[in-house]
Amino acid sequence: MQMWIRNFRRFIAEAFSGMIKNGLMTVASVVVVTSCLILLGIFLIVTLNVNSISENIADACEIKVYITDEAKYGGKIQSISNEIKSLDHLEAITFENGEKSFKEIKKGMNDEELALFEGLPDNLMNDSFNITVDDISNTRKISEKIKQIDGVKSVENSEKVVTFINSVRKGVKHFSFWTILAFMLISIFIISNTVKLTVHNRRKEINIMKYVGATDSYIRWPFIIEGILVGLISAIIAFVLTNSVYSAIYNAVSHDSSLIKFIELLRFKDIWDVFAISYAGLGAVIGAMGSAFSIRKYLKV
Repeated sequence: MQMWIRNFRRFIAEAFSGMIKNGLMTVASVVVVTSCLILLGIFLIVTLNVNSISENIADACEIKVYITDEAKYGGKIQSISNEIKSLDHLEAITFENGEKSFKEIKKGMNDEELALFEGLPDNLMNDSFNITVDDISNTRKISEKIKQIDGVKSVENSEKVVTFINSVRKGVKHFSFWTILAFMLISIFIISNTVKLTVHNRRKEINIMKYVGATDSYIRWPFIIEGILVGLISAIIAFVLTNSVYSAIYNAVSHDSSLIKFIELLRFKDIWDVFAISYAGLGAVIGAMGSAFSIRKYLKV
């Protein structure tokens, strides 16, 4: 255990020493990894916000159930309500009186518009139930079951909107996954070639260590830790830059009244942990793998 601790301390010390000795290459590596992480962050921001906006739209999509006059005047409203509530995947259900709704609509009309409705009965609109489901994907299934209830006149479920939202969600999910994976592989390739120059400058040192009996892991670990440190430093820089730029964009959009009605972005303080974990994890992995691939060639003596 003590030997492992001593070796680990030596690995850390050599990693920092290597970063200082090869200052320019370290800076180049940090710039490369930081750039790649920021690109990954852009797709992460888009994915999170598209999912959030689509969820907000989905939450606003209700199933509207109109009941017949026979059911209304025949005292079947409560029984219809009970049948609907017995269905699975419902989140909320509210009753809307047609006469009250019609009166509320007329309150917002001017005299010319009111004149068009003069002479029409107050019960022009049917009573209805407004239903919110727990998952938008269950909308069609629940609508079909509600149509079979006695006393239901018609059901509106915004099916086209539901289908579009589901398509957008799936499309963004798949596109983001493959794009992030592609950028990660590109990042590892770039950092591998960048670190390779650093390792090349120390090839004599590595050869000497091999000839005196040092194991591959003993030689490899300082370089891997150096790569991890480069990745973590890059992650911190990328996080700070992302926070600054995204916060500026959020403030600009949130203060624009013409945009806020259509776009409600997530605040960075609500998603900072996603970026912190993603940047730190990816940065460390990219740095470690890049260093591991770079030194592999020089261990074959």
